[in-house]
Amino acid sequence: MKLATLKNGSRDGRLVVVSKDLTRCTDAARIVPTLQAALADWETVAPRLARMAEGVELGSVPTFRFHEHDCESPLPRAPSMSWFLSTRVCSSQPSGVSQLGLSG
Repeated sequence: MKLATLKNGSRDGRLVVVSKDLTRCTDAARIVPTLQAALADWETVAPRLARMAEGVELGSVPTFRFHEHDCESPLPRAPSMSWFLSTRVCSSQPSGVSQLGLSG
């Protein structure tokens, strides 16, 4: 699953799900408006975004041309380190690693 944040004039941009070949995308707003909001509720929205990504690949959801020059930084208004510390899972892993599915 590939996600991108498009510039839209807002503080956090607009989340889109991008095709594997980076040529098409679809708006993720009906699931979650921004990457920041997705990360805040990842367990709930990740499966839905994954299904949307499948739909992009199969052509079963409306898509539009993806232009990387229209992208914003992934988290234009990134949460502070205190956010990661406050959401840390009690383990020996670094802050936020297990929450984001990055554990080895």
